[in-house]
Amino acid sequence: MNFFPVINRSTKGSAFTEMIVILPFVIMLMGAIFEVSRIYYLQNNLEYGAREAARIGASVKEGVDANFMSKNTISRTEIENLIKNSVRIMGVIEEPGQFTIKYLNPAGNEVRGVQDLPFDRQNNPGSIDFVQVEITYPGAGAGVSTPIPIVFNPGNIFQSNITLMAKAIFQIEGRLER
Repeated sequence: MNFFPVINRSTKGSAFTEMIVILPFVIMLMGAIFEVSRIYYLQNNLEYGAREAARIGASVKEGVDANFMSKNTISRTEIENLIKNSVRIMGVIEEPGQFTIKYLNPAGNEVRGVQDLPFDRQNNPGSIDFVQVEITYPGAGAGVSTPIPIVFNPGNIFQSNITLMAKAIFQIEGRLER
């Protein structure tokens, strides 16, 4: 006696049905892999940009006047404009507002209120020894892409609250030793 009768069912279309059930998960997995890869790419670019900006800020020896004569100092505005305008990575670092620049003394404390950055160690023991550059993403502006592209965020379902940051600290090389 057969307690379980064999029913002849057609298996036509079962592969299509399985594909329809699995396809959304495969697409979500591919999108997640793409996004994680893109965030890794953005973070690497931010770290590279922060290192380059800090290197530029640390390698400036002194400012020059209109006749290209040394001023023995450089103004804070000059060095910050140089840093902010020298480092650009399309779609990642586009706006000067993405930069935070701090100047540190030998103890690692932030030096505030100095307009001209003293590099002369012998004549000014309170000179600035380090420059710290911090870059955040996303910035503002038409050239900066959003953290979650519209392809994976139709109707802005997901909030774009991803903020990436990179920081670099370099010792200032430009000392005036007399």
